[in-house]
Amino acid sequence: MNNMFKTICNKKVEVEAMMNKAMSKFPKSERVRIVATRLRSAMSRLFSDENPMMHVDDDCNTVVWDTLEKSAIQAIKLRKESAMVSVQKEVHWFRPSTGVVTEFDEIKLGPNGPNKSQSDNSLKHTPHNGVLVARNLEKDMDEAATKPCLDVPRKSKLQLVKAVDTKISPYFGTVVDINTPLLRIEYQVSDCFFLGMRSAYDVVFEHSSGLQVVRVMVESLIPDLMVHVGVIDAWACILNHEEGLKTHGSKKKVFCDSGVLSNDMLENAMPYENKLATFTRNMDNVMSKTQMQLIEVEMVFIPIIKRSHYFLICFNIRKAKIYLIDNMCDGDDSLQRYNGIPEIVKKLFLDYLVIRMGTTTNGLGASRVVRLRMPWRTAKNGVDCGVFLMRHMETFPGSGMAGWDAGFAKEDDPQNEQLLGLRHKYLAKILLWEFNSMKHLVVVEVDRYISLPIKEKIRLGEYALERIEKRLNAFV
Repeated sequence: MNNMFKTICNKKVEVEAMMNKAMSKFPKSERVRIVATRLRSAMSRLFSDENPMMHVDDDCNTVVWDTLEKSAIQAIKLRKESAMVSVQKEVHWFRPSTGVVTEFDEIKLGPNGPNKSQSDNSLKHTPHNGVLVARNLEKDMDEAATKPCLDVPRKSKLQLVKAVDTKISPYFGTVVDINTPLLRIEYQVSDCFFLGMRSAYDVVFEHSSGLQVVRVMVESLIPDLMVHVGVIDAWACILNHEEGLKTHGSKKKVFCDSGVLSNDMLENAMPYENKLATFTRNMDNVMSKTQMQLIEVEMVFIPIIKRSHYFLICFNIRKAKIYLIDNMCDGDDSLQRYNGIPEIVKKLFLDYLVIRMGTTTNGLGASRVVRLRMPWRTAKNGVDCGVFLMRHMETFPGSGMAGWDAGFAKEDDPQNEQLLGLRHKYLAKILLWEFNSMKHLVVVEVDRYISLPIKEKIRLGEYALERIEKRLNAFV
């Protein structure tokens, strides 16, 4: 046998040793098994007696090398083409449902999405089983153990991240740390869901209580936009669920959703009897969802949305205290700027307690509403009131400023960085929450986004804020 095939035989031994090592290191890896099978099959054909190259003599070295080189180039070209088809299929999955395009290279993204005119009834994109086309077979066997393979379901890359292990998830029962750097998974989730792609009406959060939150609502957590009330409702749902898991006998908090008080109820146009009847019905609905008894509740948090601004009213029933928590600082700590809303809410809640408990308990009716003066209040920030509201709901202990530290710096760049981080962290906590029945679809979607080439991620992210803002304005 000529010198060239002596070299090839030596490489064959090395390849076989490498395959055996990989098979022993990753015995359950379907990717490794498939690659090893393909390599063995290729070597079997190469060293078969039927291969005419096995019988050439030394004078034919040049011809043999040319043949091998051409075959290798052709094989690599075919693999790259196959990989490109897979990438295009993955990118198509992130298209808006109203903008299906047959060739990815033809997409020109802008504030309104793809610029090709498409039918509003175009095909919707639904998640599949995470099956991807194998690419880059020339990678070493260690990398192959964690790469997707042809026609074989693979583990989600998100499942490899400790943060989303459902048994040890940090997104359950813990206060979000405002000062720690973002986790990789939090970056990945926000990068994926802040694209403004796919259908705005996809349900991405669903709880057994019946609450459903659609994609465009959580997209409002993107920086520089007002948080949608649907995000507040999802946050209240999470906090209520975790309160319900407290030990029996402990005093608990109830977090109302945004629907407890409508704009009509906060104004004087509606007769008070109608306001009370509606408020009683809404509060009963909240209590039934929390599965708590009113007698065991210590604090009730009611979010108020008025003139595109969020603030919070907290009733501490046990200590007979009423607090108004607002991130805005206008130089006047009186309640005049709220146009009587605190008094309306107080009267409604006290009358509700009388209806359901026969008493307001501990002189709550004699308490006045106290507006808290937090050191982190803002005078210039008119867009993050929803994020402040979520943080105040999560951290307020119920005894005024005593012992309360929400973690915010004073209004300045450090606080802006904290608010930016909270938007990412709250998005991840909501979508990856254990009791979000849509979590598995979220994991699939983010995993597919991770698999996209970096250039495509950049292209998809262009004009994302403009697209999301337009979707929110059109959302009913």
